[in-house]
Order: sequence, then structure tokens, then C-alpha cells
Amino acid sequence: MTAPADPYVDRILDAAYALLTRHGLRRTTIADVVRESGVSKATVFRRFPGRAELFDTLMSREVARFLSDLEVRLDTVEDPVDRLVETFVRFCEVAPHNVVLRRLVETDPETVLPQLTTQAEPILAFGRAFMLGELKKLTEAGYRLTASPEVCTDLITRLSHSYILLPPTLPDFADLERIRDLFRATVVRMIVAD
Repeated sequence: MTAPADPYVDRILDAAYALLTRHGLRRTTIADVVRESGVSKATVFRRFPGRAELFDTLMSREVARFLSDLEVRLDTVEDPVDRLVETFVRFCEVAPHNVVLRRLVETDPETVLPQLTTQAEPILAFGRAFMLGELKKLTEAGYRLTASPEVCTDLITRLSHSYILLPPTLPDFADLERIRDLFRATVVRMIVAD
């Protein structure tokens, strides 16, 4: 049985998202989140003892939302190679344009960049778990991988993650057909042996 959702957590996280988009991390306080969310200070502190916990939870929620959206998008894609390609294309559509992420990298690089680099393991774990499932579908369909599923997963996850850190300049990421063709010609060949 699943625990009931906490009605306050989403209100608090939505408020934090709005504030971070407008002001960045340094200029957003818990008091601001309390005001923006309309939730009492005690309620906010019971859920999030500090800004770090709030920020970590918000980032985890955004990654989980992206993956949930991606699963819905992939519902109509049956071929496992096409699913892999569409996963990467969707990431290229969304990641470079994430408003709060771009804002935080701009306003608070000293805080955010460690979260996206040396302390990025929790975020990368979401991606790896998702990609392992996709690679399992590949092998179940009879495809052979060029390395272990874990190594292939790590390769794809790190490549995708690099587009968060440094928004791409080449190729033109507005041309999704070109991105599909490029991914198929390069990354798919690095991980699919046949």
C-alpha cells in the first residue's frame, strides 16, 4: 500500500520553483518559500529542514517528472532502438531549456555546479535506472550490447548530462530529425553491437 501524498510538499516545491526561476538560489530564503506557498513556517521546516534539502528534493522531483513525461511519450514507440533514440531526442528538447536550471547556473554557479558535477550521483542515478530498463528491452529484443548494460547506461547518462552543464551549440538542436539521425549514427552504434 502506498503512503498518501503530502498535500503540502507540492505547494512548497512549486513555490520554490517559482522563486528560484525569478531570483536564483542565493536570493531565495525559506521565509520567501513560506510566503509564496501560503504554508506555515513550521510546516515547511517539518518537510524541509533547510534550503539544501528543499533544493535536492526539487531537483529530484523535476528529474522524476521528466522521466514520467518521457514514459508517456514512449508508450507509442515499440522498437527498442527507436525508444533509445526518442529518449535522447526528448532530453535534447527539454534539458537545455529548463528555466530554473539555466537561471540557477547563471545566478548561483558556486552552489549549483557541484550539485551537477561532483555531487550529481543522485540525479544520475535516476537516469541510469531509466536507461537500464531501456537497455533491457534492447537485449530482450535480441540486440547485443558493445559492453555491459551498466557501462552502456553510464555512457548514455553522462553524455545526456553533459548537455545540462553546457548547452549544445552543434548540431542545431532545434532540428530534431537531425538529432535523431546523429544519435542513431553515433551513440546507438557505440552501444548496439549489431
